[in-house]
Amino acid sequence: MKKILGVIGSPRKKGNTHVLVSQILSGAENQGFMQDIVFLNDLHIEECIGCQVCWKTGSCVKQDDMIVLYQKIQESQVAFQYHQYRQAYRDIVKKVMTQ
Repeated sequence: MKKILGVIGSPRKKGNTHVLVSQILSGAENQGFMQDIVFLNDLHIEECIGCQVCWKTGSCVKQDDMIVLYQKIQESQVAFQYHQYRQAYRDIVKKVMTQ
């Protein structure tokens, strides 16, 4: 079955970003997709230290929730919605985007 993943960078559950992503996922579900949603604030994600071990081994030395998120992303088509706060990305969104 096809999968779609909504990744939410906003800290506000049930806020505008959550409502928007939920609508996208609902539409995809009507088209036969199995949906999943992730709130970045619920995850423990550490910053990349630039050691480049992942380039050699294919896995990160950090044992954080990015491992789970990577797996979900690989299994899905991704619907990504971030929350813009004071005209900048939130730190958690920056961490995910730079991993």
